[in-house]
Amino acid sequence: MLALLGAGIVGCIVGLVVTDRDPGHAPTVLATAVVAVVVAGITAVTTDRRQERQLAHERATLTSRFAHERVMHDLEELRGVIDQAQVTAATLAGGHYIELVRLTKTSDAGAHDAAEEWWKDYYPALESLARLELRIGHGHPVVEAYRAALFGLRDGVRGLRQMARAGVKESEIEDAGTGALSRFDLTLKIFTDRAGELIGTADEVAQVRT
Repeated sequence: MLALLGAGIVGCIVGLVVTDRDPGHAPTVLATAVVAVVVAGITAVTTDRRQERQLAHERATLTSRFAHERVMHDLEELRGVIDQAQVTAATLAGGHYIELVRLTKTSDAGAHDAAEEWWKDYYPALESLARLELRIGHGHPVVEAYRAALFGLRDGVRGLRQMARAGVKESEIEDAGTGALSRFDLTLKIFTDRAGELIGTADEVAQVRT
């Protein structure tokens, strides 16, 4: 822009010099010089605006791209946290729990050892609960469903240990163990369903934003 205006100014100076040497051409030369300045000014303004529009377009493109990347990152992070929570929860209903129920019916010492192994599976699930709370928020329906599943089975395990110490009949222990596992499966399904809805909503939002 400054170069174009400079060229127009130079034109005016040249015009003045020519006018001084040849007064008869003064009107024409001056008019030409003025036009040159005006044209230079218009060209400079037009060029400046074009550059501003181009920069604005580039900024908008970068902003949109970064927003898209951020949304997709958040969505993938949410999926990862939920997937990990499902894996750790499913482990709680696996071999150690089945062994705990079996041994509780026959041996208090064996039940104690089995319970110790089960608690080792329980702590990673608690860590998954903490990550869910951090990522989704305390009190969110997805988080509360997961909490209900974990705490429900935890209370069931504690109940089995109490029954083993009290010498409760094997059939009652079996029923208690099966009942606790059924409730766990039910609440875990609620968690899975709610988590699926949350992922679906987040995915829709991501599609709209991108």
